[in-house]
Amino acid sequence: MRDLRLISQMLVKSKFLFLNHTGWFGKGMRRREPEKAELLIYCAFRLFSERGINKVNMDAIAAEAGVTKGSLYWHFKSKKEVILAACLRYYRNWQQKVSQE
Repeated sequence: MRDLRLISQMLVKSKFLFLNHTGWFGKGMRRREPEKAELLIYCAFRLFSERGINKVNMDAIAAEAGVTKGSLYWHFKSKKEVILAACLRYYRNWQQKVSQE
C-alpha cells in the first residue's frame, strides 16, 4: 500500500514524462524505440508488483527485459522515470478498461 501511495504521488508531481506516437520522452531526451521502452515498462511493472518498488533495481529490470543496463538507461535516465512510466502505463490501461464498461 505504501508503494502505491508513493507511485501516485510521483505520478501527480511528474510533468516531464509523456508518451506520444513515437515513444517515451522526457526533458532533453532523444527519440527512443517505443517497442523496447514498452518492454522495459512492462518488465519493470511486473517486478514492482512482485517485489515492491524499493526491492527492484535497474539491473533487475534490465535482466528481466533481456537488455543491457546501458540500453535501459538509453530509454530512461533514472529509476524514477521508469516508475513514472510504469504508473502511467498502468493508469492508461485502467482508464481504457473503465471507459469500455
